[in-house]
Amino acid sequence: MNYDLLSEILLAGLTFYIAWRELATRPGIALCAASIGIAALLGALVFSGVASADGPHRVVSLLASCAGLPLFAASLRWNQGELARRRSASVRFFLIGSGVCLWMVEVLHMAWWGQLVPALSATVIMVAAIQSGQVVTMLGGLTLLVCFTLNVLGRTIYPLDADQQLHVLLSLSLFLLVKNRPRGA
Repeated sequence: MNYDLLSEILLAGLTFYIAWRELATRPGIALCAASIGIAALLGALVFSGVASADGPHRVVSLLASCAGLPLFAASLRWNQGELARRRSASVRFFLIGSGVCLWMVEVLHMAWWGQLVPALSATVIMVAAIQSGQVVTMLGGLTLLVCFTLNVLGRTIYPLDADQQLHVLLSLSLFLLVKNRPRGA
């Protein structure tokens, strides 16, 4: 059984559910979730043997982490703000963040940007989770920090490999972060 494929399908299914659930009231969260879901679908194609999906998977994953996660962080932290509530503001933020990300990583060859932005986003998400006062949300923020820390350190939790661990922990953290939050908050 291809567990890498299953972990990508888990991540895609959960993020598309979050995107659908949050689109009407929190488009910032929905757009981030959708970008992660698209990256996961492309990853599933890669693990299914479609080699031509590898390049698009890498690019969409980069955009999801460097434009989508900051949007998610801002939408959680300032949940009554424009980025959280207005589709046009969310889309503009995502497009500008994507442009900056591609400029920094692909043009200026600053690969560290692809790790710095998600790490800062995870920190903002953790702060927002703590400020929410909800234990489940705090567990989601902590799970996200653990996910990225293990990824950066190159550590894995047996029996998962690095890709499976990233997908499973990211799925769990996103689920916990949006689970108990009212759709209008």
